[in-house]
Amino acid sequence: MAVHSKLDFVVDRFRPDVAIIPECAEEGILRRKAGPRMPDCSMAWIGEDPNKGLGVFGFGSYSVSLASCYDDRLQLIAPVEVDGPHPFALLAVWAKNHRAKRQHPELGSIPQPAAAAPLYRPWFSGRNLVVAGDFNHNVAWDRPRATIRNHANTISAWESLGLRSCYHSFTGEAQGLETIPTIYWRDRTEDGPTYHIDFAFLPDRWIRALRDLEIGTFQEWVATKLSDHVPMLIDLDDELVDAAADGG
Repeated sequence: MAVHSKLDFVVDRFRPDVAIIPECAEEGILRRKAGPRMPDCSMAWIGEDPNKGLGVFGFGSYSVSLASCYDDRLQLIAPVEVDGPHPFALLAVWAKNHRAKRQHPELGSIPQPAAAAPLYRPWFSGRNLVVAGDFNHNVAWDRPRATIRNHANTISAWESLGLRSCYHSFTGEAQGLETIPTIYWRDRTEDGPTYHIDFAFLPDRWIRALRDLEIGTFQEWVATKLSDHVPMLIDLDDELVDAAADGG
């Protein structure tokens, strides 16, 4: 929350091309509250509460816009057109999963980030696709008798389309055995409870261009009360991305 008081810090700290920020006010409210602190950016936003939705930001040579195919039956999953030196389709996620107020009538039984795969496939087919954000899920919570709701469905849905998790590809850790948390839940203390629930799935050819991956620290983000989540920064080598586009 209170993204208006933090966005300039995020930009100064990371200099991102694209940022996905849940619990974000819609653009008019955000710009009014931020005032002169508002960075120069484009913004796509979805949500029912104008003070608490899902925001996607484009900076510098990158711009973002909500795709015309957006279907609000999947709550807080935004198809976003990202234009810039390396354009791509982005599915930004702040997943409500089975707790969502609305469910797609045909896809409502599976986690919403998994349901987004068949729903938006005509839009992203044949394009570079990134699926990233707060998934509110982890295979550590999967249940043998509730397989249709399990996070493993989300992983397999995107892996079947050639996408891989950046964190797991970079660290070599297994799903469900992550050693670095992305949320310091409830107590907001360093020693628990903590979970890894934020993910980014990229095409195989972009995974090979992954230069660095940084997870924010408790001291910088949680102890200072910026957020109970810590950010994930993904850095790709532009030359390798270009080579992948050329078939190299």
